[in-house]
Amino acid sequence: MYSYIKKLTFLILSIFIIGLSLSSISFADEPALQDLANDPTKASASSQHKDRAASRAFDNLNTHYFVDAWEAEGKTGWLKYDFGKGNEKVVKQYSITASNFPTSSPKSWSFEGSNDNQNWIVLNSLSNQSMFEMFEKRIYAISNEDMYQFYRINVTENHSDGWMIIGEVELLGDVESQIPPIELIATPSDSRVSLNWSGFKNASSYNIERSTSVSGPYTIIATNIAGLTYVDTAVTNGTTYYYVVTAQNTAGESSKSNEASATPQGTVTPPSSNKALLVITLVSGLEKEYDLPMSEVNNFITWYNGRAAGTGSEVFTINKSFNKANFLTRKDYIAFDKVETFEVNEYTSTP
Repeated sequence: MYSYIKKLTFLILSIFIIGLSLSSISFADEPALQDLANDPTKASASSQHKDRAASRAFDNLNTHYFVDAWEAEGKTGWLKYDFGKGNEKVVKQYSITASNFPTSSPKSWSFEGSNDNQNWIVLNSLSNQSMFEMFEKRIYAISNEDMYQFYRINVTENHSDGWMIIGEVELLGDVESQIPPIELIATPSDSRVSLNWSGFKNASSYNIERSTSVSGPYTIIATNIAGLTYVDTAVTNGTTYYYVVTAQNTAGESSKSNEASATPQGTVTPPSSNKALLVITLVSGLEKEYDLPMSEVNNFITWYNGRAAGTGSEVFTINKSFNKANFLTRKDYIAFDKVETFEVNEYTSTP
């Protein structure tokens, strides 16, 4: 019996020692979290008592009692931080530090995130929390993988005092992981621009915006795109277009991606070195035959088609380079309404 107790005691002691050893290990793949909210001017609140504004909860000062804290008009209120469009952050933990009035500290609240300042996602909800000690700091871990522009603490109850006071707030995250949500690339081709981008975590769809000016203003050209690609065919060759993409998820719409530009261009057909016999039959029955480069024949065809559509000049001029004798130029003027039909016989000219 004594031997069994001795072995059990040794086993318990060993487990305790191993536990202490493991608790002291710092794993390299666990990044240290840092306070991401370092600009007090980005803070706002539902109300403030006297000059105790929201910014005082993000100034890293809590040494002069309640005068360095945010104080609401009443027992409830919200305290918000705006990281700004295009600067969304993933917050993994948040901390609350009390002032020198414990009875004014929050008792029940929710910690929330949003990308449009209207639709809020509850990331953490606590109620009936014990009263803070003077200047006590408490850290709260949350399960969050999404980037949000706005975060807020929405206090619904304090510990009995007539005013609700929070000394300091930290929004903690891994600095290295705060990467842009979307990287947009635009690739031009003939009468189209192909877009592709990297995914936004937990996005349900994407919206495409376009402008013909750098930095906008943009017009929405497509919504509810499920994939990571889009082809814009409503473009004109030679015009430069500027695109941005936004992501949509349960928290609302993300900030705009980087701007990507592209200029679609038509396929350039090299001029033909061939020639052709252009035979024009007039309404009078007379035939006119011309030995011309294909480029000139194509010009004639373009003129004829345009004139048939009601545009262009009434006549087409053909320069005759043969039998010029002492003439400087010899030209035939072909009137559209005199042409009955024409024939093109292309051939390859020999050097």
